[in-house]
Amino acid sequence: MKYFMTGGTGFVSAYIIRELLQKGHEVVVTDLSLNTSFVKDVVEDEALMEKVTFARCDVTDLSMILSLMKEYKPQRVIHQATLLGAASDANPLLAIKVICEGTYNVFAAAVALDVGKVVFASSCNVTGQPQCFPDGEIPNDAFLTSADFYGV
Repeated sequence: MKYFMTGGTGFVSAYIIRELLQKGHEVVVTDLSLNTSFVKDVVEDEALMEKVTFARCDVTDLSMILSLMKEYKPQRVIHQATLLGAASDANPLLAIKVICEGTYNVFAAAVALDVGKVVFASSCNVTGQPQCFPDGEIPNDAFLTSADFYGV
């Protein structure tokens, strides 16, 4: 299966990519900044990295997302693009644009191109540390505990 991942050079994304590659999938990794070294360090396997395509993508540009999805024809999309921590605190309007408009654009492109599934995830920055949820699942009504704009 072919996956299209936004925000693909980030921390959580690199581990998702490794898992997908180990299960035999292809991954198109997109990000505004294409520093691929962290993904390569996490995957640690040159043969697996041959199943990765890297492409620059700005999630606030719907036409760019549509163009890339048309080109690569993914069956699944994993949306991880965001503006983290200090960068979101320093520029809340850009953070809103990336997080809200970017998410809308990813879903709109997936619908327009009949992609089978879109998945997005966050980190404990939004919900709190894992010890807050001893049963391992975060309930839908969990109290959000973020201390920065990204988490909010």
